[in-house]
Amino acid sequence: MTLRIALDNGDLKPMQELSGSTAFLIAMLVCAVLAAVLIIVAIVLSQPRKRKKSVPARGAHNASGDANAWKRRVAGIVESHNKQEISKDQAFAQLAQLCRDYASSKSGSDMTSHTLTEIGSLPRSSRNRQGLDMLRQTIAALYPPEFADERFNDSARQTDVEQAAQWVNRLVERWK
Repeated sequence: MTLRIALDNGDLKPMQELSGSTAFLIAMLVCAVLAAVLIIVAIVLSQPRKRKKSVPARGAHNASGDANAWKRRVAGIVESHNKQEISKDQAFAQLAQLCRDYASSKSGSDMTSHTLTEIGSLPRSSRNRQGLDMLRQTIAALYPPEFADERFNDSARQTDVEQAAQWVNRLVERWK
């Protein structure tokens, strides 16, 4: 299949040749405009984004305030493990994620992917010190059973899901 285009080129006339100085002037103008645009883009992109400071709801207005709902989630993980729906490693991972989710809801900042080091380096205040310290301790206690090889690590071998669930429930009960 060939494509034929009808083009009337009868009225086409060549432009006069640009002189060297005119072409240079046009190239410099294009470069100057491009440089100005790049500078503006760099300035705009280098500005830090403004974060919305959210004030966490406290007391009766806090949706995460129902400790029993969190404890039911912990019990659900234990039950899933006991029914062999999830493995021991999966149960520990879910318990650790539940701790981070709970801490996120109580603190008002996203801690769902914080490592143990990041949790330890979070700024402490009189309001959050106890909760963050308990979170760090709970996550630290969950690390060996979650990640270590049971053949070589006593803590990983001796810790069961029910004990880990008690640690998480203690975090939920004591966070203020």
